[in-house]
Amino acid sequence: VRQSDLTIIGLSGLAQGNEYNIKDLQRAVKRMFSSGQFNDVQVHVQGVIGGLVTLTFEVDERALMRNVIVQGVEHADIGDIQEETDLRPGRAFSPAALQETIRLLRDELSSRGIPFSRIEYTEEPLADREKEIILHIDVEEGNRITIAEVTFEGNEVFDDDELAGVMSLGSEGFWWWADGRYDRDRLRADIA
Repeated sequence: VRQSDLTIIGLSGLAQGNEYNIKDLQRAVKRMFSSGQFNDVQVHVQGVIGGLVTLTFEVDERALMRNVIVQGVEHADIGDIQEETDLRPGRAFSPAALQETIRLLRDELSSRGIPFSRIEYTEEPLADREKEIILHIDVEEGNRITIAEVTFEGNEVFDDDELAGVMSLGSEGFWWWADGRYDRDRLRADIA
């Protein structure tokens, strides 16, 4: 257990000697979950209901990330993404924050014409520290994809130049604004 009993009880918002009902206990469990520190929280009541009881909180703490090591990112700002998702050293490990980080990283790379990145992660437990890990995120960006040419088949009403003019994607050209960057979402919108 990373946190002291007093810290865990403090997160519940309950205090010894006060009267509580089932709704109070439910709110306490909800507060504890919302702290982001626990995978599971259970409350056990011992004693006679209506009299003095002992509450026992059984918790499964999330691992503390001692470090987050990201390797292989060249075309995105991983610091901004980690700031947005709170996937940083000193925080409790959140699978949801990790998945959101991966999603944002894929979106950022895709917006830069690198849509087929491979992202893997591993949790390295620290041998001498229970419930503490180093999170490794390994990114293989892959190649930048550009559109070399756009062709149309079967069009009889509009000519190729008219169709190409209304598309948001285009082929790579000589000028800086014609970068030919592949963007899956823009392609879907163009063919919809």
